[in-house]
Amino acid sequence: MTAFIERKFALRNGKEVILRLFAPQPGDMDWECETELTWPDRQIRRKLFGIDGIQALLIAMHLAQVELQDSPEYAAGELTWLEQNRLGLPTLDAFKI
Repeated sequence: MTAFIERKFALRNGKEVILRLFAPQPGDMDWECETELTWPDRQIRRKLFGIDGIQALLIAMHLAQVELQDSPEYAAGELTWLEQNRLGLPTLDAFKI
């Protein structure tokens, strides 16, 4: 499966963290969206679910935001996007109705 979008985040040591999102697909009951978060020393791959493709994608992006902000690199101020500590991914505000 090929990622349909990705974002690269910078680390102060010159290396990158890459977030890849795969196109939402219908699952058995709900829609699923797979994510891959690749660090220089580790990789996290998850499948997230939503009622439709949009919700699955939003949930996948939000969880990626949480995982990035929960990292020791982010806590140390070493992880940025466009030279800012805001990573440009949806937060829980995207789920308010």
